[in-house]
Amino acid sequence: MESPSSRLFLCARCSRQTQICRRCDHGQIYCSEACSFSARAHHHRDADRRYQQSRQGRFMHAARSRRYRLRLKEQKKVTDQGSAPKALDVPLAVDSTRHFLRAVEATRIEHPLPSVLCAVCRTPLGPWVRQGFLRSGYRYRLDRGSGLHDDRR
Repeated sequence: MESPSSRLFLCARCSRQTQICRRCDHGQIYCSEACSFSARAHHHRDADRRYQQSRQGRFMHAARSRRYRLRLKEQKKVTDQGSAPKALDVPLAVDSTRHFLRAVEATRIEHPLPSVLCAVCRTPLGPWVRQGFLRSGYRYRLDRGSGLHDDRR
């Protein structure tokens, strides 16, 4: 079985170099779901910030704050948490660090260099890498509107 070709790209969020196989490639711009969710949350926070800076957003925020303060007044809630318990000062034994390092060395196993895997399905990827998107079903022509390959002259 031949290894599928892949697309190499930089994540739009963390700039991590990522490879994705042809089967999993749907035009992703993020290296993982974590980066995708993080970017979405960032854009959502920006939209919220822009809204709260608008006139209507300021009025809605003031009304919500008023309702919150009334609820607190009715419930007579106390917001003071008090002091946190004091942590115990216990020194580590000198041998505990050496013991830990020995345990780590004992579990270390030498593995051969891994092949490059797809970031989504984790299948091994072949040597063929592209940096652009795949074009869908139709033949892409540069002569539309660019005049580069215009043979009608």
